[in-house]
Amino acid sequence: SLANVEGIISGDPDVGTKKHGLSAKGKEQAREAAGKLHQFLGTRSLELKKVFIRSSPFLRAKETAQILHQELQVPNELVVTADIRERCFGSLEGQSNTRYNDVWKFDYNSAYHKEFMCESVVEVAERAFKTVIDFEKEHSGDVCVIVAHGDLLQILRTTLEMKLPPSRHRFTPHLATASLTKLEPKF
Repeated sequence: SLANVEGIISGDPDVGTKKHGLSAKGKEQAREAAGKLHQFLGTRSLELKKVFIRSSPFLRAKETAQILHQELQVPNELVVTADIRERCFGSLEGQSNTRYNDVWKFDYNSAYHKEFMCESVVEVAERAFKTVIDFEKEHSGDVCVIVAHGDLLQILRTTLEMKLPPSRHRFTPHLATASLTKLEPKF
């Protein structure tokens, strides 16, 4: 994203939904992800009728989702969902992205902390879980794609799949930018 190019934190919805879209590299990564998703879908049953895509409203995620939506060679549905938006990093917004580490140190000690006026891990988890659970209920058995952000996705995977406390989200294998990861929740 352009925020990555600038090396800044962009988690404020008032900013991220309007600024910091994809860079040229980000657009290429999104096209590559669409190709990988298409390959994955080719290994699925011939009964696949539609792919359901949910995207964060942040510009960089919406642009990624739109590329997936356009590039997929199967019918698909794209819906923007506010509850999978980027984590808000409070007073660190617009500062160097090296400051993420300052928040993550507090995350490890408490999933409820709000240092730097940031959104707590628990707050992120609660809003994201609801979306994932509703998405799964509505489209059980279908291919569902979530286009969101690193912290949110790490928190989801850590708690729903690995069954670890959400505060451990930065101590699990890192999700690469524009990567495809199959999430298999263990409800």
